[in-house]
Amino acid sequence: MPCPTIKILMQEFDLEIDDFRWYCSLRITDDLLAMLNEPRQLSDQIWSGALGDQLYRFDERYIEELDGRISQGTLEESKARELMAEVRAARRRRFANRPAF
Repeated sequence: MPCPTIKILMQEFDLEIDDFRWYCSLRITDDLLAMLNEPRQLSDQIWSGALGDQLYRFDERYIEELDGRISQGTLEESKARELMAEVRAARRRRFANRPAF
């Protein structure tokens, strides 16, 4: 049986594009913070437009990439499900740190 698409897994895990946007934002933030000791590298990323290119539709492109890997057979269903669980956990942490109104 083929692995379900990312959109199907998103529904199963009750995830939305915004949850992936948050998850990807966390990953990008980690990458940028890793450049703290290399400010020139970060400046080059910004100046060259590479950072802007990376941020353009980053959430949608990530989902498309995952779907492509599933259809090519390079992403196993168990790994896709682990990723969905990570995205869901990131969402939980995101809203757990917000004050109640």
